[in-house]
Amino acid sequence: MIVSAVAVSAAVAAPVSAATTSVPDGWNATGAATGCPAGVRLLAPAQPTAFYAAHPEALVPPGGGRAGAGILRTARRNADARLHWRTELTCRPGHPGRPVQPARQRAAGTTANGASTNWSGYVTNNGPGYLGAAMEWLVPSVDPSNPNNAQASIWPGIGTGNSTTDTLVQAGTQQTGFTSTSCTKGSCVSQWNALYSFWFETFPQEPEQEITNLTASPGDDVSAIAEYDPVSGQAYFELADYTTNEGVYYYQPVTGSAIGSGSQAEWIIERPETCNLGCSWWKLQNFGNEPIINAQAVEGSTWDQVTYADAAGTNPASMTLYDCAGDQLAGVGPITGFTDFTTSWLRYGNFDNAPC
Repeated sequence: MIVSAVAVSAAVAAPVSAATTSVPDGWNATGAATGCPAGVRLLAPAQPTAFYAAHPEALVPPGGGRAGAGILRTARRNADARLHWRTELTCRPGHPGRPVQPARQRAAGTTANGASTNWSGYVTNNGPGYLGAAMEWLVPSVDPSNPNNAQASIWPGIGTGNSTTDTLVQAGTQQTGFTSTSCTKGSCVSQWNALYSFWFETFPQEPEQEITNLTASPGDDVSAIAEYDPVSGQAYFELADYTTNEGVYYYQPVTGSAIGSGSQAEWIIERPETCNLGCSWWKLQNFGNEPIINAQAVEGSTWDQVTYADAAGTNPASMTLYDCAGDQLAGVGPITGFTDFTTSWLRYGNFDNAPC
């Protein structure tokens, strides 16, 4: 059972940061990052595990100012889990990113706040000023009963990715099912495959990066924190797997003509894009009913609960996922307990040209 408790913030006029250097207190930048984008630095613990249990604020990335009660619960969960923090990081490029895409057609009778051809979940709408987002979830099992080539990514993040002034900073897990065919001397055999992975992205600066030395498996209880520190100009990523008791913590410089804090925070299940000669949306992998808990964001100077992310105290907007034909692929339920909601898979949909 996953313990629920986290938070998002009251709006503050200008973002502030407690960080003055790129390396947080209690950590060392080892530089042991192989195959990752230039500037990615792994953070390794500089203290014994007992230190982090006594000082969970050391597990809160820079950029969010004062650590509110919500994020301290998540940090304390990471500390109490006595996670084995990776001392090296290996990456390889994944899919290219894309900002949220509005649905051009809507199925009749829907009541969602917003419609998209690639995102389903919740998005705040009162930025700028967002510096980080976090959440916890269970890695869903890829459905073997209907072997469609399909994919789903689950992640928290900030920004839209529409430009370098609003970089999309995100991290999460990806679940892929696909069929491969191998042929020998004219005889061909098809095999269905399931792949699970952790990943991160700073879009449009870099495409998605898969983490190859931190393994995700179906049923794993995982969490992700993605945060931007405007003082150092770094994006920080903290990924934890409570089932395997492993975690990884690292940062990456965010470059661009005019870097700012995120215009929004988001907690999303996405059907990713694949590009070869052209680009298309994947079919949406069957993830069943996916509970998202401890959804939170930092806006300005403190972490607080999702439902208080808007300046007016209203809920974030829900996003409903449709394919280009207007068929609904996934829906999202109401926020409960201030931090939790469930996204439900409805159908695979089609491989669609991107954008529609």
